[in-house]
Amino acid sequence: MRLKIALTALLLPLLSITAFAQIRDYNYRFQIKGVNEKDTIYLANYYGKGLYYFDTAYAAKGGVFAFKNKKELKPGMFALVFGKSMMTEVVINQQSFAAKMDTADLDNLTVFEGSPENDIFKAYKQRMIKANRDVQPIKALMDSAKDEKIKEGYRKQLQDLDEEVKAYQKQIADDNPNTFIGQMISMLVEVDVPPAPKDAKGNIIDSSFSYYYYKAHYFDRINLKHDYMVNCPIFHNKLETYFKNVILQFPDTICDETKRLVAKMDQKGDMFKYTVNYVNETYNKSELMGMDAVFVCLADEYYLSGKAFWLDTARMNKIREYAENIRPILIGKPAYNLSLADSTHKKWKKLYDEKGEYTVLVFWEPTCGHCKKEMPILAEMFNKTAGKDFSVYAVSSDSDELWKKFIIDNKMRFTNVAVPSEIKKDQNEIYRLVSGGYTDERSLNYHDTYDVFSTPKVFVLDKNKKIVAKQVAIDKLEELIQQLREIEKRKLAKS
Repeated sequence: MRLKIALTALLLPLLSITAFAQIRDYNYRFQIKGVNEKDTIYLANYYGKGLYYFDTAYAAKGGVFAFKNKKELKPGMFALVFGKSMMTEVVINQQSFAAKMDTADLDNLTVFEGSPENDIFKAYKQRMIKANRDVQPIKALMDSAKDEKIKEGYRKQLQDLDEEVKAYQKQIADDNPNTFIGQMISMLVEVDVPPAPKDAKGNIIDSSFSYYYYKAHYFDRINLKHDYMVNCPIFHNKLETYFKNVILQFPDTICDETKRLVAKMDQKGDMFKYTVNYVNETYNKSELMGMDAVFVCLADEYYLSGKAFWLDTARMNKIREYAENIRPILIGKPAYNLSLADSTHKKWKKLYDEKGEYTVLVFWEPTCGHCKKEMPILAEMFNKTAGKDFSVYAVSSDSDELWKKFIIDNKMRFTNVAVPSEIKKDQNEIYRLVSGGYTDERSLNYHDTYDVFSTPKVFVLDKNKKIVAKQVAIDKLEELIQQLREIEKRKLAKS
């Protein structure tokens, strides 16, 4: 079963086990009632939120099996995986132990021999189950109650149970500081935020005190230099909560917080590696605008500086290439001044010739399904104000008759440009156009210049042609531009 919050008032003795040494020549013996002879059992280790197969055993008669090997094993949270969907978790932080289990109730009918940490973990899981049982009926009564005073009474009961949870977690952590289970549970202990300071009249001096105190002490109970803490899902959950729910979602903030956090870690350790990769993967996939700046920041600070010890040369080169591709098109950067041909293939029009408070730079294809739906919407927006609200510089991947027909049929009265197909294979003509100042190599290769590998791709530029937004849905453009105007008004009012 997965780890959940638990409640208990159980007092546990201080353990003084030598913790967190790399384990060799391990020997873990099990007997599971309900496992058949020749059944396969996997030992899987956690790395962050992921669970990975580490070793395999085969059951003998009576469900007896063992994991015995000379290879190295890092202490952490492990799982026994067997049958079609059976799994139970154990703590491994010693060279050997034994356990008897029963598939009828893996939480309550397990007995460990020679593993005090698993005894604590077993008690913890049992109390978690009890806590969840206690909470459910109270919550149901609270949800069904009509009277607010009665609801408040149930709410108070739930709050009391929650306080018991916190007290129990802190107790385990404080009583067992030298164990993996103690340090693992310590990560669950919430920050105890003191009351905000007040002035002589009793008024709160700083309304944001609680937030900044919580943020500053969020990782206090985690030994960030202790690499084995990454070998359970709790550290991942702490990271995820911090980066998604605690800090402000701005690229500079995310980058600065990452640097501040990993500076406290062993720069050659797994916690460092996991944290850098987690932040990179999280924001590289983010749908929030502008988060590609986080990738560039991490690339410069870690991946390309030689600090990412886990990267090979091929992977590093790919990261370098991608970082250099997107660096010029980050929000806040000046847009590159494209120069491309209009539908006559004779007039070359520059992006910076577009007038207006804002310019929408859009890359599209006449055969793209999304483009066929969205470009008419853009044309309608533009035509409503005859381009007074914003200008448009629309770059098509095709320059054929289909493109020209689409422009006419959908009344696209803004600037429409493309790379004429007849020059793409004519090196002499390309040389003439480039040497004559009509266009340039970066304009002709706009796919690379603006990292265009899917369409439609939209950038919003301010009056100075600085990128102020990107990857915007076309039907949200009017709303976005209005928001940008309001921001500018506030800036002017403050200046």
